[in-house]
Amino acid sequence: MTPFVYVQSRPDFFRPLQKDEYEQQVARLLTLPAQACIGFSEKEGFIHLSLVDKVIEIVKGLLGFEDKGHSKRVDAEWLKFLYYSEAHGFLTETHLDSLRNRFSFGDQTASPAIRRAFEEMARTRHGNNQDRLSRLRVILIDFHAQQAHYLQPNLWKRLLQKPDLDTRQLIHFGDTSLVLAQQALLLPQPNVQLALKHLLEAQKVKNLNPEFQRTLALQFKQLVETHRNDNAISGYRIAIQQAWIEFARVAYANNRQIEAHEYAAYVLESNPSEEIQNLLGGLFLSVSDFGKLEPFLPALQQAYAQHANLQVKIGKAYWHYQRFAEGVVAYQTAIRVLEQQDLSILTEADASSLQADLHTEIGKAYVQRLEGLNNNDSPSKAISHLSQANQLKRDQASVQSFLLDAYHQQWQAHPETFTARYREEWLQTLQTSSPELIHEKRESIIGMLLACSEQAFARHDNHIANEYLETGSELLEDSSFVLQTLELTLKYNDFEAVNDLIEIWEETHYSNPFIQERIGDVYSIINRNQAISFYQKAIDLFEGKLQRINDVQEEANCKNYLAGLQAKIGRIQLETIPGFFTQVPYDNAITRLETAVSFNASGHTQTLFETYLAAARAEQEKSFLSYDRAKAANYYARAFRLTQQNGPYLNELMALYLSHRSDYVQAAVLFSDIQKLPWANEFQLSDVQLHQLAHQFIASNQDEMALVCLEKAHTKQPLDVYKRDLYQLIHKQAKELQEKAAISPTSAEKIQLLRTAINMLKKQFDDGFTQIETLETNYRKALSSAFRQMAHAFMEMFALDEPEKILSRKSLLKPHLGKFQEEIKNAINSYTSALQYTPEDPSLYFERGMIYDLTLDLDEALQDYRCAVQYNRHNPFYRKRLAFIYGVLAKTDKMEEHNKKVKAPTAFDHTYQCWFDDYFVKNKSQQINPHTL
Repeated sequence: MTPFVYVQSRPDFFRPLQKDEYEQQVARLLTLPAQACIGFSEKEGFIHLSLVDKVIEIVKGLLGFEDKGHSKRVDAEWLKFLYYSEAHGFLTETHLDSLRNRFSFGDQTASPAIRRAFEEMARTRHGNNQDRLSRLRVILIDFHAQQAHYLQPNLWKRLLQKPDLDTRQLIHFGDTSLVLAQQALLLPQPNVQLALKHLLEAQKVKNLNPEFQRTLALQFKQLVETHRNDNAISGYRIAIQQAWIEFARVAYANNRQIEAHEYAAYVLESNPSEEIQNLLGGLFLSVSDFGKLEPFLPALQQAYAQHANLQVKIGKAYWHYQRFAEGVVAYQTAIRVLEQQDLSILTEADASSLQADLHTEIGKAYVQRLEGLNNNDSPSKAISHLSQANQLKRDQASVQSFLLDAYHQQWQAHPETFTARYREEWLQTLQTSSPELIHEKRESIIGMLLACSEQAFARHDNHIANEYLETGSELLEDSSFVLQTLELTLKYNDFEAVNDLIEIWEETHYSNPFIQERIGDVYSIINRNQAISFYQKAIDLFEGKLQRINDVQEEANCKNYLAGLQAKIGRIQLETIPGFFTQVPYDNAITRLETAVSFNASGHTQTLFETYLAAARAEQEKSFLSYDRAKAANYYARAFRLTQQNGPYLNELMALYLSHRSDYVQAAVLFSDIQKLPWANEFQLSDVQLHQLAHQFIASNQDEMALVCLEKAHTKQPLDVYKRDLYQLIHKQAKELQEKAAISPTSAEKIQLLRTAINMLKKQFDDGFTQIETLETNYRKALSSAFRQMAHAFMEMFALDEPEKILSRKSLLKPHLGKFQEEIKNAINSYTSALQYTPEDPSLYFERGMIYDLTLDLDEALQDYRCAVQYNRHNPFYRKRLAFIYGVLAKTDKMEEHNKKVKAPTAFDHTYQCWFDDYFVKNKSQQINPHTL
């Protein structure tokens, strides 16, 4: 079988038609009589054949010429006509229905292929255009394959002209035009215009096969580039640009974006007009090729200002590029078009839905404060658009969610004007929102409701404030909102919004201690007794919670709440109005407040302190028969122990204690405690009270505190009795210090104690003994004794370790004494000071003389020994030592004189020697007292 065929027998070879020619053909077909015979002429298209014409055409066919009425050929042209008009977009729904009605397909003579074609077109009229063309191609190709023998040219043409096409080149539907285009360029004089027309026709067959499209595009590109300067090419510049755009469109449909970009580039390189640029931009827009679309958007936005769907796509494109301001403008344009025009492509419901979606997108943009938008009034614009969206798509959760966010932003930006502008709309939106959405936005809703309510309360618009709170109560079962609502109504003392809800909240939030407490706060204004029961419920709940807590901070918080509740009950009890049969229950209140302080001392101590004082004063104000002095004192004492702060109440307490001898001990304890505090000097008592306290301190051997009291009493009122008691107490303390010094282990410690005693005694001695002269002698003796003890302490410091060795060798004694010059001097001075107070005491002279004797200051020693003998002529020690000095000084007569006056000299010599050997010995107690003989 030969591979060559004639072009007329190809299913993809069409008689070119313009739009007006197509209209003429349709009009001609529709005006033919119902039973008219239809023929086909390559020059005229479909024609009407009369009976004579039909006979003539049959004869012509028998003679080998063209038969215009041949049924197979006419049917083939019918199929091509339907395909061509559908592919070029000429065939409307009206034309299709009219053509179907024109011919009766119930007639058995009607072509099955044409009937099938009409049926497929009717069945797929609302489907995809490419799907409909694909089905028509199958019918067309099958018909030509089955009727190939009848579709060849007439006999004479077959004899005179060779076949046009090689079937080996015809792979795809539409390849015929490609081959014809090649043949036009192979003519002796290449016909570029004809080749271009064939290629354009090949594109219009709408075969979207990728391989066919690629082959067609390559051949088209080669033709255009090779014959760039040909007049035919320049004359078809716009058609060529449109063809490249169509190539790009098909490439996009075949998911070949690289090829689409290549074809689009050819358009842009050819200096396209604004219209062509808009077509190309429209293509990018239709396929959402955001990589290429952006430069075209402004022109497209202007060019398609009356196309709502395109404006929507433009808006989405701007959204992609984050050029939100331009996107909003595009969406607003689309909304305006939808509102102004009656678009047949959209039903009313679809248009409303689209408007709602656009309003939603714009509103969301303002809520999200997208870049480029004017954020100063974003919330109000968002509310405007989202409200319209909510009206168009009633109660749509996503719209309402953003609308609630917009209201929240508007409130944050302009809280002072929110109520006036948006109160009704916002509350209505809340009431129509789903419970799930209310729960999702609960935090912002609660905040707004409470803040708006507080603003209204502050403006004295209480009815508006209550409207907010009532709305919240209807929508929110949230314990946080209930709690804050109660707090707000308490703050402004307006309970209208909660009057009917308190009992409900009491039951629904029975396990919430905070709400129970706030309900108690409300009743504390309405009914105080009932408030206590709610406070107690809250206490019980917190105590139960406290037992389960392990966290330290949470435990501390719980205790603070308990403290506050106990304090509230205590304050309510204190506010009881006393009457004939009622009294303020101070003890109960104090018990509550003490519990509060045990949980939180810093928060409630002052209240408890003041309650103690009030209870004490109330007790003091009672009648003689019911007054309990001890109870009043106990209240004052507890107040002091609680805060240890100064105040008149302490004087009251001290007076109560000192009014009864049995309470003197407590008075002394109180005074001692006060003296430990930094403000002790600010606390003042009368001289009588201080004197009473001094005697109590003396009785309890607290001499230091007694001394403080006596000094203060004497300062306030210098009475003789105070002075005598003061002097006697100081004398006693000095004596005790001397006793301590006597048993102290070290000389330094002894000296320190004795100096303190001496200073105490000297101060009083120097002040004089007016009106208490009898005490002067005691003070003199005490001072003299203290100085003597001090001298002994200094003597211990320079006492001898080996007296026999040192005393026998002066060469050793002098260096030893040289080490203790200061101590020797202090000892001598101490004796001298003692003699100032008891100048006739021979023992002092004698002991000082012994020191002079040791240091070999014999003249001074002689003088002191003589004084000692002068005041005590019978003491053998004095005489013996005086005689010794006279002997050393070579006054033998004097020495003999005094030695003779010593009784029993032989027996005494031994006693004297024992005493003398031990006198300056360190750490050796003396058994012999030289002053008693």
